[in-house]
Amino acid sequence: MQQQTTPDRYLPEADVLKLSGLSSNTIRNLEKQGRFPKRRKVAPRAVRWLLSEVQVWMADPEGWSRSA
Repeated sequence: MQQQTTPDRYLPEADVLKLSGLSSNTIRNLEKQGRFPKRRKVAPRAVRWLLSEVQVWMADPEGWSRSA
């Protein structure tokens, strides 16, 4: 059986807020604590999160850590 892989994609903040159900302040605080995936700066005024990392966090928000 062949396993299909979808390429990872970057999510803008609006999509991360919608998926996580969290506010931008809560996400920022969790990031500082290492309890939410780290944002990536993709342009001088734009940040994005990797969909795969957000999905892993969503599967186990309490157990997720940056080192995992």
